[in-house]
Amino acid sequence: MFRQAYQDERARHDAYVLLLVLLFVDVALIVLHAFNGSVGQVRREIFQIDAQFGLGSLMMFAKFAVIILLLSEIKYIRRDRAFDFWKYLFLYVLLDDVFEISTHAGRWMGTLFSFDEFMGLTPADYGKFAFAIGGGLIVSAFLGYLLRRSSRNFVSASFAIFVLLSAFAFFAVFFDIVHAFFNDDPRLEFAFGMLEEGGEMIVVSFLVAYLFYFYLVSGSSARQQAPRSGFSYPPARA
Repeated sequence: MFRQAYQDERARHDAYVLLLVLLFVDVALIVLHAFNGSVGQVRREIFQIDAQFGLGSLMMFAKFAVIILLLSEIKYIRRDRAFDFWKYLFLYVLLDDVFEISTHAGRWMGTLFSFDEFMGLTPADYGKFAFAIGGGLIVSAFLGYLLRRSSRNFVSASFAIFVLLSAFAFFAVFFDIVHAFFNDDPRLEFAFGMLEEGGEMIVVSFLVAYLFYFYLVSGSSARQQAPRSGFSYPPARA
């Protein structure tokens, strides 16, 4: 019992260290973005956290890749296929970040349903919002189905992931809409864009740290439960 408590405390410490490192990088990128936007008339895209392939976006791609890897390892250690739900959802989020799937879908829905422009919001903005709401309802319904048939470990992990993913969606959808209201004011447009992207970056850092902690605890728990036969857990992959 004491060994397990020590290992849990060690896992918590390692996760905190990782979180602090990630937050330091996030804050540095946000400050660099703010400095780049306030000095001179020419902005270097690589330093803009809202640029498609700037440093901020590349960091986000790396975080989502790590999240997918951690979920794959957690599924293997826990032997719980329910974690595939989160793995494939984050795979979609990564692909959406790279290829802007929701943006293109929003444009298509805005044209299909002939949304009118209102208060600075374009038909594409309304379409993107409708796409996000529809996707959120589908994800929530499927998650609810899984939670009734899954292990306690999956339920506890899913609660934390869902809360953090909801915070991510708040910045990605709500702040994106508020951002659109101020397209005519460069300063406010820049400020809300920084809040939107900066908020997303920080939330994803918390997700990485939490899943890293859950991965360490899962491995520790599995080693405690593994039979002492001279073989290490997990067994070597084929």
